Amino acid sequence: MFIDKKGKLFGKINIIDFLILVILVAAIAILGVKFLGGGRGTDAQTLQMKFHIEEIDTWVTENVKVGDALYDGTYEQNLGVVTNVETAPSKTWGLNADGQYVLSSRDGYKSMTITGEVLGTKTDVGAKVGGELYGVGHSMVLYAGDAKLYLRVQDISVKE
Repeated sequence: MFIDKKGKLFGKINIIDFLILVILVAAIAILGVKFLGGGRGTDAQTLQMKFHIEEIDTWVTENVKVGDALYDGTYEQNLGVVTNVETAPSKTWGLNADGQYVLSSRDGYKSMTITGEVLGTKTDVGAKVGGELYGVGHSMVLYAGDAKLYLRVQDISVKE
C-alpha cells in the first residue's frame, strides 16, 4: 500500500532515503533544542548576583550606574541589569617594614560591589545563566555600562 514493488514509499522515494531523512531531521531538532535553549524558560528565576572587585581606579567606578547593562565578556552573553553599586576604600595587601602582610588602601582607588538582576536558575552549585555555570569566587570579565572590570562573583541568591 505505502511501499510499491520497487521499494519506494508512495511510489516516489526510496525507503532507505526516507529513513535517513527522518534521522537527519530528528538530529537537527535535538541539536536545536540543546543549543537554542528550548524548554529552559520554565525554570528561569530572577537572581541577584553580586560582583566584587577589591581595587579599581576611582574614575572607573564613576562609570557604573544603576540601570546599566551587565555583559559577561568571558562567555560573551548578556546577564542582566545593575540594581546597586557600592564603593569603599580599596583593599590592597602588602608588606610593612616588619615584613608582615597588612591590609591598606591606595589613594585614587576604590573597591566596588555591583549587584545585578540576572535571569537564570539557582542550582546546588551556584547558578546557571544562558547555559553557563557561575559560582561564588568565579573570576570573570564583566562589562557594566562603559566599564570593563576584572572581578569575582561574591554572592548569588534568588530575588524575593
